[in-house]
Amino acid sequence: MVGRGSDTSVTFPTNGDLMVWVNNGGGSFGYSGNFIWSSPAIGVDGTIYVGGGDGYFYAEGSQVNTIPVTGLSIAPSPIPGGQTATGTVTISEEPPVGAGDVVTLSSSTPAVATLVTPVTVQWNATSATFQINTVPVQTDTTVTVYATSGGVTKSSAFVVKAPYPTALAVSPTSVQGSSNTTVEGQVTLSGAAPPGGVVVSLSSSNTNAATVPSTVSIPPGQTKGTFIVSHSKVTTQTSVTLTATLNGASATATLTVTAG
Repeated sequence: MVGRGSDTSVTFPTNGDLMVWVNNGGGSFGYSGNFIWSSPAIGVDGTIYVGGGDGYFYAEGSQVNTIPVTGLSIAPSPIPGGQTATGTVTISEEPPVGAGDVVTLSSSTPAVATLVTPVTVQWNATSATFQINTVPVQTDTTVTVYATSGGVTKSSAFVVKAPYPTALAVSPTSVQGSSNTTVEGQVTLSGAAPPGGVVVSLSSSNTNAATVPSTVSIPPGQTKGTFIVSHSKVTTQTSVTLTATLNGASATATLTVTAG
């Protein structure tokens, strides 16, 4: 190890340990015992070392795992299965200059939510973000994420939602009851259908004017399903409310059936 700017090359014996540095404030460079006075410093192999506030040298880009985690948050929650959430981990202080603090991450339910571990908090920051990839699920699932550094583990839970109807539409929205016009309904889910697909329940508020199948199936990976609305002759204009229901949530649409 040589002090940057020093005319004398001094090899620093690391023995695998961290090197201690002294900033004497006088602008001088040198090596004494187990101390080196210059920061940054350049190793004989060209590696650049920077003195940290804790009194040790760290290779530029080196990593530590000694700073305690103080917080962990995930947003949004709940989140539809198949979408990506963002996690934010916070540590108690900035890592040493030139280094980064490595935070180990894990998921309680990797079959539902996966993440890349570890995440590194850079030396000029006290927090870092990471992505959590989720998959479509049949039922709402709570996932807990854990973050560990400096012997401290923090956890945060979020909910991966099963798909539910967010919209129901009919086209056309008005039809003469006795006509041969085809009316198509379309239900839209909050997220992709999981493996095995989903079955959405359908109903009509007035089956004398308009009827729908009892269900519509949406295949895995899809977010929409279509069906045909049958209509009948009426003597007066009639508004019919159609409803699609799945996982405790519903969406509605109105079809106007005119006389004739």
